[in-house]
Amino acid sequence: MRILVSNPSKQYTPFLIQALLQAGHEVWFVTSYWYRSEHRILRWLAKWNQRLATELKKKQDKSIPEKIVLTNPWGTLYKFLGRFIIRDVERWSYYEDRIHDRWAKGLVKRMQPAVLIGYEKSCKDSFRIAKQLGVHTILDLAQVHTAFIQQLRKETSFFASITGKQSLFERIHAIKQAEYTLSDHVICLSNFATETMLQQGFPKEKLHIANLGFDPKRFHPKVTYNKPDILQLIYVGIVTRRKGIHLLIELMQAIQTLPVHLTVVGPWGDATDILNTQSNYSNITYIPYLHHEALAERLQQSDVFVLPSYLDSWAAVVLEAMACGLPVITTSQTGASEVVGNDAGFVLTAGDMEGLKNAVMHYAKHPEAIEMHGRNAVAKVQEYEWKRYFQKVQRVVEHAFVN
Repeated sequence: MRILVSNPSKQYTPFLIQALLQAGHEVWFVTSYWYRSEHRILRWLAKWNQRLATELKKKQDKSIPEKIVLTNPWGTLYKFLGRFIIRDVERWSYYEDRIHDRWAKGLVKRMQPAVLIGYEKSCKDSFRIAKQLGVHTILDLAQVHTAFIQQLRKETSFFASITGKQSLFERIHAIKQAEYTLSDHVICLSNFATETMLQQGFPKEKLHIANLGFDPKRFHPKVTYNKPDILQLIYVGIVTRRKGIHLLIELMQAIQTLPVHLTVVGPWGDATDILNTQSNYSNITYIPYLHHEALAERLQQSDVFVLPSYLDSWAAVVLEAMACGLPVITTSQTGASEVVGNDAGFVLTAGDMEGLKNAVMHYAKHPEAIEMHGRNAVAKVQEYEWKRYFQKVQRVVEHAFVN
């Protein structure tokens, strides 16, 4: 059957497309930007600036054929120029979604697919047209119910500042709620995300869980566990308060005299200023970016993975760390914490600074626990390879036509 997959960016969507192609469907990927080396303007831009060339090449994925990718020229132009015009990241993202959605709805009219799978926050108008045409709609819920985020804004002062001004948040909130109403089915990434939907009265029969996976060819267990002279912690992700990096940096500042070191790997975010003020401390190392192979090597050289996030619907990097044999310290508001449990690390309450310190010090004082929890992590993560995600997505599409 013909399926349109709509997402202004990339994220994990190529894996969703692979799942559909594997099932024999006719799939079209509707996006705002996709790098094609034969495109003369893009090739010139890449040659002009090496840093830009690196960024451009991230906007493609050789795992899916280019011939099925439909790109929005206005979306491409906005991606290049928008950041110079709009400094507010949330507002920039909002306009990107709106430009994409208005373009995508035209494709829905023209192509009239059997199914439209839309990425949250960017498919309200497309879904509305789809419903008028009798097209099945499936929402790819990358985060959690918007009411949960609304509550976090009230409870945590910094969360309001990183999720946009109140007027903008209310507009996004309304868009997401409209998408829920227009969805025949919703794909959630975790039990945690599903629970936030159920708490708001969303019909259980429309919800489906498809956990993201990991690549065992890239991320595999370390060979040996040695008692560390210095406990090596590692954090991987955007340098943002949403992921609790400020708590981790505060902890490292408090335990400077202890044999504990933190490596932070990830692009700049709203907490970069905090990280920069700690740059002179010998117990913190910052690496902006690592390719998958280099990241896997860095994980294997570390002792414990830490992600004290306030909100992550899944966080696939948790699986990657576990696959490399690392215990994980995370929170119950990180979807992948359901894989960690209580025998492959520590699952804390978000914002629990004392709990974070105790968990880190447990591994510092009991290095034998690193190997025990690390080997448990490897055993537990094996069932979460990408093929499991593929099967879940395929079942959702099948379910859409049975019910």
